[in-house]
Amino acid sequence: MEIKPSKFPIGGQAVQGTKKFDEVVIQGHPDYTYYLFSDGYADQFGGPHGKKFMLKNMRIILASLQNKSMRDQCTLIDRAFEEWRGVQDQIDDVLMIGFRP
Repeated sequence: MEIKPSKFPIGGQAVQGTKKFDEVVIQGHPDYTYYLFSDGYADQFGGPHGKKFMLKNMRIILASLQNKSMRDQCTLIDRAFEEWRGVQDQIDDVLMIGFRP
């Protein structure tokens, strides 16, 4: 399941006007793994053709890792990002938090 984000920045340049973030409350389930992440991972250029990683590939990686320990997931997610990025400069902040209740 994916919860769509609010579509404006939380930091950086001051934003004119008042922006209201959507509040989402979810019931934690002990068999689920939850991930919160910035767009920096999916927007990173790399790979053999210098393209963006894309959210579709993020979903594939996260689904493939869900049965691994959180420590192993961290290692494998970081490795996948670095391998994708290769020699490309990192273009944005990259934040990902994964947890199980």
